[in-house]
Amino acid sequence: MANFPWQKPDSASGDETHDGDASNFPWAQRPSTQASPGRSMPWRSEAATGQAPAEHTPVEQKQADETATEQPRHEPRTTHASMTPAHPIGAPRPSQPRQKKARSRPQTELANRKRPRSAHRSGTGIRTTIIVAVAVLVIAGVGYGVFTSFNATTPNDEPQAVPADVIEEAAPAERAIEVGNDFVEAIRTADGAALQSLIGSTLMGDAALITDAVLAEMLERHPLSETSVTAIGTDDSAGIQDVEIAYRLGDQAFVYEIGIDTIDRDSTEGAVDLDLPLLTFDGGFGDMEIAVNGTVAATGSGSIYSVVPGVYELATSAEYVELAGAPIIATTGFAYAYTREHEPTLTDEGLAQFRSRARTSAEECLSSTALDAGCELAVTPGLQGGNSLIDGTIERTISEESWAEIDALEPTASSSAPLVMEDAFFSAEVVFTGDWSGASGAGRDQIYGGPYLASPSVDFADPDLPVTWGY
Repeated sequence: MANFPWQKPDSASGDETHDGDASNFPWAQRPSTQASPGRSMPWRSEAATGQAPAEHTPVEQKQADETATEQPRHEPRTTHASMTPAHPIGAPRPSQPRQKKARSRPQTELANRKRPRSAHRSGTGIRTTIIVAVAVLVIAGVGYGVFTSFNATTPNDEPQAVPADVIEEAAPAERAIEVGNDFVEAIRTADGAALQSLIGSTLMGDAALITDAVLAEMLERHPLSETSVTAIGTDDSAGIQDVEIAYRLGDQAFVYEIGIDTIDRDSTEGAVDLDLPLLTFDGGFGDMEIAVNGTVAATGSGSIYSVVPGVYELATSAEYVELAGAPIIATTGFAYAYTREHEPTLTDEGLAQFRSRARTSAEECLSSTALDAGCELAVTPGLQGGNSLIDGTIERTISEESWAEIDALEPTASSSAPLVMEDAFFSAEVVFTGDWSGASGAGRDQIYGGPYLASPSVDFADPDLPVTWGY
């Protein structure tokens, strides 16, 4: 068989001899990546034939693909459309070895390609092939990374559930803040029922002073401002979250902690765990009616009330009387309502009443001529030597200085009866003069050794304001 230009001569040393089957034709080899549109192939020259190379039919293309897969690969020659065969047909090939031309791509890249050469490739086809190849590589790389990461974290190929404690990590603090704000809002709106519901069974004392009226009176006198609620950590594993409550009532600042149960999410009833201040009375007010922020409360010994941290003012409904001392600041622990710290005192009108009633009583008493004037100024009739004082002739007088003192009396509440006001320090010397008669005769003389006009007291529990003298 004659040697074609694309075949190696039989005498070429070191090269393989090809049979004449279709597998050894150039179109069975891998196309060169340097091919361009309109390029002539080695076996057909556009210049020689005057015709462009024909496109392969689908059947031919399929046969070429199968041949390229089955036959060993050979290096394609780099040719151009304007080139003619190196030797005429039938002419012998030179005996010197063939010099290989430089390849446009590395051997390994060409060897790994399996796509068959077509008779004609356009530039669009090359670009499409490159884009598709890059896309496949990118998708394969991303898929491998995703598969590797997923396979490393979830060996069972199942999504791993997010732990519940991660989802609910901030929930206890958020719930504590919410309930704490409800607590402060109940104070702001004077909602006693809401406060009692939030506190629930932790109330230790009587809740009669956690009412709308008590809170409203407090807010009217001491407006609420500068409120804040801050979560400060979990107190224990039972779900009690500590929250700091801060606000001002008038000029008084309050900062304290409350515990909030964060376990029960369905209801806020009893959610607040707080050792409320305990307002305690010592029993020193007796039968005096005492009101706490306008609400009457029992004040007997051992009377204890739970109250919200705040300002509590004591008052009495008795006419002309008020309670001295500063308001009670209840924060934590016991808040004592001692009588000595909240002593009943007279109002200005009450003080005027006291002095007026005392002077009137003194004038009536001193004007009496009876042996017993009824103001602790009674005298006995018997005298030394057997003589006796004559009833109805007794005269009693005090100095002008003493009258001035009566007009300036400073009463205080009696320790035994808070509504009884007395001036235990007043004492006025009384001069007694009277008629006497007896075995030795009769006469009118000054009587010595009589009692003093002292310690007037007025009972303000009695509407008549009776006056009593004496120790």
